[in-house]
Amino acid sequence: MIKELIDELKTIDENTWGAYIFKRDPIGNRVAEKEDIIEKAGECGRREAAALKDKYGYRPCREYAKCLGLIISRYEDCDSKDYILFARFNAPDRISIYMDSVNKAEEIVKEENLSGLLDGVKIEDVLIAHEMFHFIESRDKEIYTRKKRVKLWNIGPIKYTSGLVAAGEIAAMAFARELLSLSYYPGLFDILLLWPHDENKAKVLYEEVHAMKGVK
Repeated sequence: MIKELIDELKTIDENTWGAYIFKRDPIGNRVAEKEDIIEKAGECGRREAAALKDKYGYRPCREYAKCLGLIISRYEDCDSKDYILFARFNAPDRISIYMDSVNKAEEIVKEENLSGLLDGVKIEDVLIAHEMFHFIESRDKEIYTRKKRVKLWNIGPIKYTSGLVAAGEIAAMAFARELLSLSYYPGLFDILLLWPHDENKAKVLYEEVHAMKGVK
């Protein structure tokens, strides 16, 4: 079953994944120009990954992290009963990887012979690359994902704007895809990493992604 889902998820385009990410943003439904943000956030992520490769050449993911001065720590799990966390960037320079989910997903990859479908990538590297973008983002006030803000309300000359979680997540996905030369959108790891914990919830996420096809 999971092999069929992964095979299908590999065909999902960037705009569909972007719409799915927007749906999960607390203020995503208040954004009119989603397509434009998806495009520009994706360009932002790819540009940052290309710049990293231009500066340091082609290296393993952990070596890029080392070049940036990042400290990577592994933990068994996220110590929470309320949610499952796969990885996290902790400012100013730390990435935490929660190995329980990674190891369980890697077992499924081996058992179901998914490595070829996933371009042979290590799941841990995908998580590191994703969080690496958030590190880069945290150090650049002029980066698109931090400058882009959405007006929530205004009263006369007073207006309130907010940043978008979705923009940063879309850019981080594009960054990981570019850095690791993946042939598919790495959002599919949301489903794969959740699968060993709760197959039903993973299927629900799959259906949510699939339902976003053609949504603007």
